[in-house]
Amino acid sequence: APEMKAVAGGVQVGDDVVTFAGGIDDNDDTVYVTAKAAGASVTLTGKDIDMDRSQGEIGLFVPDAGYPFGEIPKWLIKQRLKPPDWAPDWAKKLRSRRQ
Repeated sequence: APEMKAVAGGVQVGDDVVTFAGGIDDNDDTVYVTAKAAGASVTLTGKDIDMDRSQGEIGLFVPDAGYPFGEIPKWLIKQRLKPPDWAPDWAKKLRSRRQ
């Protein structure tokens, strides 16, 4: 497995780097995610990410897993506050205690 380490605003896996930025209330032109791999760069802006849609069971990444991604962006925290409808009752109770 490639080496993984925290970098400012994100994570580096081998030579590839993913960084997170921007605030939840920024405009559509705000760059939220930048991925750099093999000399190429891809960015995701507010136009590319539906902030009101669950990103799935795992999401963009799992902040609860304890990986050293650095500070969690406010837009991701806001997105994760409300558990999805399919979440079990025990998980909804735990999440409500954290808010």
